[in-house]
Amino acid sequence: MTINMNDSHVISIAQIREFLQASSIIKFAGVSRKEKYAWVENTLNRFRYFSLRKKDKSSVKKYVRQMTGFSDAQPGRLIARKKKIGKIFLRA
Repeated sequence: MTINMNDSHVISIAQIREFLQASSIIKFAGVSRKEKYAWVENTLNRFRYFSLRKKDKSSVKKYVRQMTGFSDAQPGRLIARKKKIGKIFLRA
């Protein structure tokens, strides 16, 4: 069974904040790490993460953590990789 991470209806930082307030007790999981990394990269691109204000970056980072089930540090590492290399991918 494949579970896709489809959040295309979330199109603004305000919607992310509403989602985070409403889903603070919900934990998401079930997709492969490869799919999660692709989703994180897509999300960073969709919200133009690197051009956001600090407060908005924090919301996007929390959203990524909530949706993927990653630890607190993992989204930061992925974002740093995206900034340095320009792409998020699984290391071999």
